[in-house]
Amino acid sequence: MITYKGIERTIYEFLISHASELPEISAKTIANKALTTTTSVNRVCKRMGYASYTELRYRLAADLEKKSGTEGIKEETKNEITQISELLKRSPVVYLYSRGASITSASYMSRFFIAGEHSSSCDYRYPPTYPR
Repeated sequence: MITYKGIERTIYEFLISHASELPEISAKTIANKALTTTTSVNRVCKRMGYASYTELRYRLAADLEKKSGTEGIKEETKNEITQISELLKRSPVVYLYSRGASITSASYMSRFFIAGEHSSSCDYRYPPTYPR
């Protein structure tokens, strides 16, 4: 584990506590706030495993962008689930068809619907046989 002392610790703590703001903050701004030089800021970034403060900023910006993209997907999925549940609530009858591994899920869902909805579960435990 890397330990930081003196001014390097101050710079490191600033970087960690302002991580979400770093893509908009220059190394010079950090150096001015820590009362040091941009060389010291770059030295701390190198000890953290980055080539320079610029690399830290770009990687952090990319990570933050990925995170916001994930949040959008989560929100979209939540909206779709809400729409499906509303459709199921409005349906007078719900038919559940299952086969193989989904039989257990359909059976459970059928029992879940009994409380207020009419549902019917139809499963195919064995594949149909056809005469030759």
